[in-house]
Amino acid sequence: MIAHHLGWVRANDDWARFLFQGRHSALTAEAQQALEELNSELMRRAGRWFDAQVEAGRLRRLPADIYVALVAGPYLAHTRRYLSGRACTGVNEAIELLADAAWRSLAVRPDGPGTPPRAAAPPGERRSPRNGGKR
Repeated sequence: MIAHHLGWVRANDDWARFLFQGRHSALTAEAQQALEELNSELMRRAGRWFDAQVEAGRLRRLPADIYVALVAGPYLAHTRRYLSGRACTGVNEAIELLADAAWRSLAVRPDGPGTPPRAAAPPGERRSPRNGGKR
């Protein structure tokens, strides 16, 4: 989803600017209704996919709006920066980083769903992420 969106934005930056900056004022009532129906169908399909991933034990069970916020929020924020010329991260790198962050935010943790992340190192002790947290 992230790769598709950012790839499309890169290939269609004029259309993307239109969609992000002014489409609501340019849509007829019929077009707005059709868009809402398409978005509803997308959300139904995405919901079924998320449900299947939860049942398979790959994703944590979260409210639907939180799935959207965790997955779409970051790539939509990057899109706005990209379209305004303020993104310092290239599209390919952004895809990798945002997809990894989305997965980490949704995936069942090895230490169990809902388990809080490991506590920070005590003061004066630094953990290195490269060696599994050992000094």
